[in-house]
Formats: sequence, C-alpha cells, structure tokens
Amino acid sequence: MKSGRWWSLSSLSLRKKLLIGFMFIAFIPASIISMFYYVDSRKALEENVGDTYMILLAHIMNNVEQQIEQAYQFTNWLYLERDIVRLMARTPEDARRYDQQTIDVVQKIESQFRFLPIMEHVNAFFLLGKNGLDLRYGPDSYRTDPASFKNEPWFQQGMLRSGELVWGDLTENYSSHSTNAYVIPVYRDFVDIHGGKTLGSIILLLYPTFFRQSYSGLVTEQTASLFIHDPNGRLFFTDSSGSTEQEIDWVGLLSTNSSQVPYYEVTQNGQSYLVVQTTSDKTHFRVTLITQLDELQRQRQLITNTTVLLGAGTILLCCAFSFFLSRNLGQPIWQLMETVDKIAAGHFEQKIILRNDDEIGALGASITRMAQQIENLMQERVQAEQDIRQAEIKLLQSQINPHFLHNTLNSIKWMATMQGADGIREMVSSLGRLLRAVMGNVNEKITIGQELALLDDYIHIQKIRYRGKITFRQQIINTDQLPAVEDCLIPKFTLQPLVENAVFHGIEPKEGSGNIVVSMERKNHCLEISVWDDGVGIDSKKLQSLLNPLSDEENNGINAGIGLRNIQDRLQLIYGEEYGLRIESVENSFTKVIITIPAEVIDNAESLDS
Repeated sequence: MKSGRWWSLSSLSLRKKLLIGFMFIAFIPASIISMFYYVDSRKALEENVGDTYMILLAHIMNNVEQQIEQAYQFTNWLYLERDIVRLMARTPEDARRYDQQTIDVVQKIESQFRFLPIMEHVNAFFLLGKNGLDLRYGPDSYRTDPASFKNEPWFQQGMLRSGELVWGDLTENYSSHSTNAYVIPVYRDFVDIHGGKTLGSIILLLYPTFFRQSYSGLVTEQTASLFIHDPNGRLFFTDSSGSTEQEIDWVGLLSTNSSQVPYYEVTQNGQSYLVVQTTSDKTHFRVTLITQLDELQRQRQLITNTTVLLGAGTILLCCAFSFFLSRNLGQPIWQLMETVDKIAAGHFEQKIILRNDDEIGALGASITRMAQQIENLMQERVQAEQDIRQAEIKLLQSQINPHFLHNTLNSIKWMATMQGADGIREMVSSLGRLLRAVMGNVNEKITIGQELALLDDYIHIQKIRYRGKITFRQQIINTDQLPAVEDCLIPKFTLQPLVENAVFHGIEPKEGSGNIVVSMERKNHCLEISVWDDGVGIDSKKLQSLLNPLSDEENNGINAGIGLRNIQDRLQLIYGEEYGLRIESVENSFTKVIITIPAEVIDNAESLDS
C-alpha cells in the first residue's frame, strides 16, 4: 500500500463526527418516513379512486341490467300475447289478410311502444313470421329491408340459439336515409311456448342511447368509454368517442384487461387510465369502464411534491438540530481540552466554568478540583522539600562542633590510655563513636542492630554519669517465618533521642532509680518499636501538645535537640503520614513512646507481602 494520509473517520474532530453521525441517523428515518408516506398515500389514493369507480360502475351496471331486462320483458310480452301467437301461427294465406285480429295486434304493439321506456330507443322493430307475416314499427322500419339481416352474424347466431336473446355488435344503420349512423341489433326467435315450435323472428334495432343513458351524467364521454360483453365474452357494445386532443386506443387499453381483478391501471402515450370492470349476477354481462386519470395524476404529483418537501424539511430540521447539538457538545469538550493543556503546562490556577448541568459540566468541575488538588500537592511537596533542606542545613551547621569535639576526644582518649585510666578511655570511646555517627547523613537508614550499638554507647555514658540510677533493657521478639528484627532498617538516630528524653524527662526528675525498656516486634508489614520508662510521666495537657508544631520553649524543653517533633517529621517525610510516633503516658507512673514504620530488610527487597 502506498504511504500517505488517507481520509478516515478517526481523523475527524469530535464535533464533525457527531455532526456526521447525527445527519446519518436523521437521514435514515426521514427517508423511511417519506417513502412510507409516499407509498401509503399513493396506495390509499389509488384504492379510494378504484373504490369510487367501482361504486360508479355498480350503478352503471344496474342501469344496464334494467335496460337489458326491458328488452327481455318486451320479447317475453310478445311470447305471452295470445293474439300475437295466433297471428304468427296462421297459414301463409291467412297471414296475408289484414283483418281485425291483425289490427288488434298492431294496436297492442303501438301501445307498448307508447308506454314502455325501451321503445324510445327503438330505431326499428320487426316481427317476421315464417308464414310471411311482416309487422314493423319505428322510424326506420319501413326504410330497412329485412332481407339484409340474413347474412349478419347476429342473425345467424340468433337462429342457432332458439329462444335466446342475442345482441349484435354496434353496427352501421341498415337504412341509408336515417339520421342515426349506428344501431344495436337484438334478435330472438319467436317460439310457441306451448308447442315449442319456432314461428318467426323478433328483431329490434336499438339506438346507441339505449346503453348510453346507463352512464349519461356519471362519466365524461371525452375521457371515458364503456364496453359491454355478452356472457360469452363477446364485445357487442362500445362507446369510445376518444379525446379531442389526441386519439385514444380504447381497444388497445381493453386488450390488457384481466378478469382476475376488479380494477387496475394502464398507461398509454404517457397518460394513465383506470380500467374498472364488473359482471352481472343476473345476466352475466360484463361491463368495463375505461377512464382517464387526470385528477389521479394531479393528486399523485401533489403527493410526490409533498413527500419531497416533507423529506427535505425533515432532513434540514434534523441537520439543524444535529449542528446545534454537536456544537453544544463539542464546544465544552474543546474548552475542556484547552484547560487540560494549560494545566499540563503548569498553570494550575485554571477554572472551568460551564453552563452545562450534564456529565460534561460534572467533568469540568472534576477537572477544576483536580487542578486545585494538584496545586495543593505541589505546594505541599515544595514545603516538604524546603523542610528537608532546612533540616539538612541545621545538621550541617551542627556538624562544626561535633568535628572539633571528636578531634579533642581522640586526644583525651590517648592521654587516658597512656595514664592507664580505662574508665575514662571507654567513656571517651563511646562518646567518639556517637559523634562520628552524628556527622553522617541524617536521613541514612541503618539496621536495627547498628542503631542498638549506637544506643549502647549512649547508655554506657549515661550509666557512668548517673551511677546506677538507670536500668536499661532490650526486648526483641522475632518470628520464625520472618527475617530477624535486627536486620530491618531504621533511620539513624531514631532511638537515641527517645531514650534521651526518657532519661532527662522521665528518670532524672524521679526519686530513686528507674527502668528504661526498648521493645521491638514485627507485626505484619510494619515494625513496631516502643521506648518505655517508669519515670514521672506526663500530664494530660502537656501530652496533647507534645507532637504539635510548637516551639521548644512552649514545650518547656521537652523537644531539646532533635526532639520528638523532629523525629515525627523525619519519619513522616520518609515513610508517609500514616507512620510516625504515638505517645502513651500516665502521670507519676510511666511514659511509652511507640514508633511504627514499614518493615524493610537490609537488602531493601523484602516486605511482608513478598
């Protein structure tokens, strides 16, 4: 792979990540909601339009059924009228006579034409008998030659279907002088219902208005067309006038018809059409209505525009909210980063003031507290370093006299040796070892064994000085599983000042002799050392002030030299505030100073946890 810096999400700022994330999250729901709205609205609109046209077509079908029923009723009336049956049953010679019976039949037919609604749509009526009877009625009946019917498909089919009403296709008028260009032929054999003999033919030539009035006023003829199929599926009537703007292929639209669904949509020349169909349960005629969907197209375009506006508005609103939210989240975080950088550079006085009451605000308050705590710790550390340096300076200053005294004592020791004064020599030797130890590093750690050796030198000097007034005893408790207490480390000159305080402030003011006991025991990971004396003790008021940072004068000299307070400070500086001194005392009874420090062996590698 070629080296180079490729764009990745991880390289963006938190604000940009939040903005991109929120925009992406907003885009998905907005797209889903918009798509759902679009699909659901279109489906509801199409179902509403389809159901509306189904109701309309049901009304049209009811009108068509009534029209067809009228044609059946009229032909049935001819079947049942006995005078007509007798007339049709005459012999050919009698059929040519125009007698009273014939006149009565003509009058009855004229009466039916005057009162039956179907008759206003009749262009011509023919009652043709096999005996030569020829009765006609209608404006074009006498201008039409019945002989022209014999080769027509509807006529031949009617003769094959005895007694059935056969509808012919919408065809040109058989009368060339008629004002009506088209007629709808209807044929039915005239059958004697008693004898079952076919006596002639019933022929009706209907105006197209016969079916047009079924949907007149319900649909617009320029944008819709009606198709009627007979029970055999043959199309015998259509009124497809087309559009004034463009020619519509209604037959092409009808060819896509499917009998499986009540309505569906087709497209021709960029124009949508709705095909609605229904079949009569009575007559089994199928009526199909095809209409242009101009209003549906307009509603669809409205839905599309609304969907686009809704989706765009939702996305814009979500983007604005995302920008606002990312800004409110990113700005405080950026402020936190700047403040943390300043704190890292050493400016601990920084304060973060945020208006947020959320987790970011809590984080800012925590960072402010952390900066303050770091500043306090730094100040404490600096003060501790200053205290150590001051102690070292004091120690260096105090080393001038020990050097001079050490050299002087060496001279005295050799003089005592030459004169045979062994007691003086031993005392001077002990004092010299003590002074040599004082001239070393005050913070140096030595073993308990070495500390006890220095303590023995000090006790040797004090025993000579007080001539048996002081009894000194050591108690060292060792555990088999742990290293010896003598191998544990302790800061140099920790025990000597405590024993010195026990001598000067405990045993010396007491009448008679006194005891000093130094006990040592390792407890878990700590080393506990106690210096006990049965001297005059300490009153409770003075006991409470011993380890407080008071001056030596206020403590009446009890902190002479390094003092208890100095020992406490040394131990806490070295080991921590959880370690140091603890004093127990009862006035005129005893005083016990307890030291608690971590247990460290001579190689600095072992503790109780190991």
